Amino acid sequence: QLFHGRKFRWAFFKPNGEVLETITHLVEEGAIKPVIEKTYSMANADIAFRYVGNGHRQGKTVILINN
Repeated sequence: QLFHGRKFRWAFFKPNGEVLETITHLVEEGAIKPVIEKTYSMANADIAFRYVGNGHRQGKTVILINN
């Protein structure tokens, strides 16, 4: 089974401060649970972009800016 019993909802937002604050609040409350598949340092951002570009990822790819 592809989704292993998980339910998904999709939301699209125009990025702005108010929307990002709302998303932050929802994540902190546990209402939104992002799935982080891989993390990369800023030095490896090029590798991260190639990874995302290949289309095989299943979660979010994060680039750590302060690392």
